[in-house]
Amino acid sequence: MATAGQMARLLAGVVTVVSAVFATLSPSAYATPPAATIATSTPATTVAPTAPTTAPSINLDPLLSQVQGDIYQLTAIADYQPALSLVSQARSVLGEADAKVNSALNALKSAQNAQKQSAANEAAAAERLREIALDAYTGAAAPAGGPVAPGANGGQGYGSGQVQNAITAIDAQEMLVIVGQQATADYTKAVEEVKAAASTTVRAQQYLVSARQVAGHDQNLLDSAVSTLNLVEKAATTPASASSPPLPDFTEAAASSPKTTAPPPIVPRGPAPAHVRSATLSNSQTVDNPPTPRSPDILGAPVLTAGELAAWYKSTGRQATTTVPISQLTAYYAQWGSALGVRDDLAFAQSIVETGYFSFPAGGQLVATDNNFAGIGACDSCATGMSFPDAKTGVEAQIELLYQFATKDPLPAGTNNVVGGTPLSGCCKTWVQLAGHWATSPVYGQSIMTVYDSMLKWAIPLREAAAGIPAPTPPA
Repeated sequence: MATAGQMARLLAGVVTVVSAVFATLSPSAYATPPAATIATSTPATTVAPTAPTTAPSINLDPLLSQVQGDIYQLTAIADYQPALSLVSQARSVLGEADAKVNSALNALKSAQNAQKQSAANEAAAAERLREIALDAYTGAAAPAGGPVAPGANGGQGYGSGQVQNAITAIDAQEMLVIVGQQATADYTKAVEEVKAAASTTVRAQQYLVSARQVAGHDQNLLDSAVSTLNLVEKAATTPASASSPPLPDFTEAAASSPKTTAPPPIVPRGPAPAHVRSATLSNSQTVDNPPTPRSPDILGAPVLTAGELAAWYKSTGRQATTTVPISQLTAYYAQWGSALGVRDDLAFAQSIVETGYFSFPAGGQLVATDNNFAGIGACDSCATGMSFPDAKTGVEAQIELLYQFATKDPLPAGTNNVVGGTPLSGCCKTWVQLAGHWATSPVYGQSIMTVYDSMLKWAIPLREAAAGIPAPTPPA
């Protein structure tokens, strides 16, 4: 039998060997529990607000890429109807432009016909004037005189016929002068009409050129709008990848009036590092393009609505033991999330991790009646966590504490500072950074992201159907 000293030396050797083995483990050696284990495992314990725990480095890029890609796809889904509307507006504007081109063509044809007619009138007036001038020159207009009658005294003289002929000749000459004056006036008028018709034709040609330029510009807008719609539709029905292009920003397009002005050109924003604005997010909330994986920030606008969160939970088939229905609970999350600018959809995902899908399984430090949905105060060395009088206060406590973890700014007016603050104020800008601070689990942030990704993937087909996006054609 070994002596006590031998046993002590043996135990010390084992400890040394085990310590050496753990010292050789790389960060990637930590196992990542599958999403399915979150529901049945003991709820994560939250670190008491004292000193932070150093969490090992875990490669979350694949998971964060999935989350970010899902948000990108949801962004495209939200962009589908605006893109469809933009195409409709562009077609309407182009139709108006084409109508103006047709009107300009008709006006030009009328002007050209009028110019031809005025030119013909001018030619006829000129010809008439030439005829009158020739008649005046040759005397053709004077009627021929009859034979000379002998005078009364039997000598030569003018008979009454010659006198009448002379009078007629004088009248004819006067008439010729009058007719000539009228013909001259007619010719002058015809010349002015030719000039006016030529000017009208020039203006009609200029209007046609302008109308065609506008129609060409509007055709480019339509082509751009159709291209944008195709891009958005493809992005809305295809999981995002590193090669996914930036999505367009419809802010300026929505502000333009389709009735009075043509929509501005819509082109995808770029280059790739640029931010993509989601139509489901607030104006201040943006997400990176898929190529750069990153954790969502704690502060910001949600992607999923309270109704979607409640419907997602129902789809899991879980039975909540909360003191209020899940639909009421998600409404509280939306209310306090909006008040403090905290992502309430992700806070709800955090509560899924903390409560085992709101089942509060045995072995944890909290029960349903504690109305504590985030393990607040349930530290590794604590007997129990904090308890709140009702579900609304419990949600407020969680959202306020998340706000305090995310920023050093004081709580906004209208809040109650239920927990009373934390020395870890401003420690964690993103949800992944909560690992080792909010909870001791090194995969705490990963667990939240896994649940959230399942929420996003559930929402994608429903939003596609609601947006009326046609299903992609399978490859031949």
